[in-house]
Amino acid sequence: MGTSLTLNLAVDYGCFICTLCHRNEELLGHPDLQEMDPIKKVNHSLVSEWEAKAKAKLLENVQREVRQSLDKILQIEIGQEHCDPDEAYVGLYMDTIQCVGAKCNEAKKISSDLSDEVQDVCFQELLIFVRRYTAEQTEALGKKAEMDEPETIHFLKTLTTCKELKQYIQATGKAIKNPLVMEMLEMLENMEASTLSLLMDIVADMAESHLKKYFKSDRRRFCLCADIEQYFPKLPYAFDEQQRVMDEAYKVIVGLYFKHLIQSSQRKLKKCWPDIGETVTEDAELLHNTISDLAPGVQQQNHILLKVAEILHCNDIDAHKITAANMQKKCHTKSEDMKRLLQWKEHDPEDKGYDTPLAQNTLNTHEELAELLNVAPDATPSTCEDDQCLIQRSVSEHFPKPSTSDQNLNRHLEHVQEAVLHELKRLRPVLEPQGLMGFLIDCYHCQTFDHLHSLLQNTTSIQNCFALMNWVLHIYQRYLPGCGSF
Repeated sequence: MGTSLTLNLAVDYGCFICTLCHRNEELLGHPDLQEMDPIKKVNHSLVSEWEAKAKAKLLENVQREVRQSLDKILQIEIGQEHCDPDEAYVGLYMDTIQCVGAKCNEAKKISSDLSDEVQDVCFQELLIFVRRYTAEQTEALGKKAEMDEPETIHFLKTLTTCKELKQYIQATGKAIKNPLVMEMLEMLENMEASTLSLLMDIVADMAESHLKKYFKSDRRRFCLCADIEQYFPKLPYAFDEQQRVMDEAYKVIVGLYFKHLIQSSQRKLKKCWPDIGETVTEDAELLHNTISDLAPGVQQQNHILLKVAEILHCNDIDAHKITAANMQKKCHTKSEDMKRLLQWKEHDPEDKGYDTPLAQNTLNTHEELAELLNVAPDATPSTCEDDQCLIQRSVSEHFPKPSTSDQNLNRHLEHVQEAVLHELKRLRPVLEPQGLMGFLIDCYHCQTFDHLHSLLQNTTSIQNCFALMNWVLHIYQRYLPGCGSF
């Protein structure tokens, strides 16, 4: 940044104070000064008054220069269209840290007390900068995410910048007022979360677009991996962030592949996939190899897909139970996924005989309803109210729970919508003739809003609050209340 007026003032200020306030033996020992004894004649009140004015002037200049420098850094960032070179990728956080750190380091040469005051001023300006930066980035990345082919490097750069600024603030801001530091850290963490969420939305849209065509096409060509390589090219200077992003993307893609697989007709798949299990295994291995190449050391997430062949080729129920238990223990596979895979193996989605109670559209016993709802029957059922209790328990026990590792609220809400719609469609042929369909819908209404209330209470993000409001006003009211879409 060069030697500034502020730093010159700081040095002059320090020298002056040192000269007046400390006995310099060489100077004060001069024979001509012995009789005068200048220390006794110093007006300490004048020195203190000047010291206060000099410090105030210094802090004023520090504040002005830091604010101007940070504003210039932000303007350069806003006007930057490309960040491919590594200098452009790291420039924002490096310039910001250098701007703030230089002033603090110079002040430290004078005194630790002055350094603390300078740092406090610098961090106040850094707080303003972080507010502006996160606001600008939220808007800019939101627009980029809506493009047909967004450049993911901008999102990776934001993740890197937030991480580096957080580390600097945590390391150097220990002497600063805690609320100021905590506010900056919270804004940067929220920026990271929203950036990662936007990236996962991009990944999900890309994967959905490909997988919808893939599972309906007669051609056997899994092109999704090529799209992943195009969206996330290898960048040596973005290694850590790419690793983090690819780990999350891996989960999203496997989940979507699995969803499309079990929603597909096995009979139709066999027309272009002679061996479904072998094809899924090949796709799962290609996906893992692609992501591992882009992010070496990424955790393997394709376990459920690698078990498809084994499940389809094995008819031993006990063996299935052992496989499911091992996967849950070693691979952290959800029990619900294994259950859905086994159900898909036994019952083709387009098989007219799928689920006998639904095919008959009749329920003869309380136990049959309990089995249909996948809950334990009451001990002594006797009235219609007991059937309603079963429905209430089923809705409560099987309502989708948000994953603790998933920061994407929109994907969770989409999962809630899909799960509720699926259950209403599945149960309507049986419960409607029994006069229980309206009660089921009411239960889902109540459970949905209990769940929304819980999500709202636990969220600290403005973006998540907007997402909840948008879902209730524009999604929930369109699809759930009237049940006309079911």
